[in-house]
Amino acid sequence: MDLSVLSNVPYCMDAFAKWTHEMPDLPMLVDDQHYKGWTRARIDDLSARIYGYLKRQGIGTNDFVMICLPRGIRPIVAMMGVWKAGAAFVVVEDTYAPDRIELIKLDCGCKLTIDMDLWEQIKNEEPLAGYERPDDHDAAFAVYTSGSTGRPKGVLHEFGDIKLDALVANLRTPRLRTRASSFATTSRTRSTSRTSRRPSSARWATTLGPTSRSCTPAASPPTACTCPASSW
Repeated sequence: MDLSVLSNVPYCMDAFAKWTHEMPDLPMLVDDQHYKGWTRARIDDLSARIYGYLKRQGIGTNDFVMICLPRGIRPIVAMMGVWKAGAAFVVVEDTYAPDRIELIKLDCGCKLTIDMDLWEQIKNEEPLAGYERPDDHDAAFAVYTSGSTGRPKGVLHEFGDIKLDALVANLRTPRLRTRASSFATTSRTRSTSRTSRRPSSARWATTLGPTSRSCTPAASPPTACTCPASSW
């Protein structure tokens, strides 16, 4: 099926770069511990530090990074940093059983795990401006089932899936919405058959999780914003 329509859908990181440049001080994410929210500038700065750290570790396109952080703003910022590096992420709860975490890590072939210890280290890293631009068929993230009926099963989602979800969400006419939905179905069938070891739910990635408020995946402006690391 012709997916050339994707060429007209902006990359999510381009959108965040624009928003950060235009409204750097606007709160973007909130959680129970940060009820006033973190601004776009602050999120851009920390995700740029994650990007810089990953880049220096040689992590990039189609590499998987495990995110194992407490619920809240931090996992979402980590996702954005991973995407700036052009890599893919898989998120696990820090309350998961160790054997479940290890199984998912091995299944994805994760090159690195961002946990609270590494988070504290990354806060002191130098931020790296900009972001990579992955291909639509590069791995973006994986989501795993609970494994309540056996071994956890995962489905891979590509960067093109995120564009398809954005296309469906922004279309206004039923005819175009139906057409875009058929594109999304075709793409996800292809991506799940490409490997049966990875997870589902591209819409979850498009909204960047249940703790976000009016936020979409992101990127940095021409120069990375900075804020005191001691305030994180």
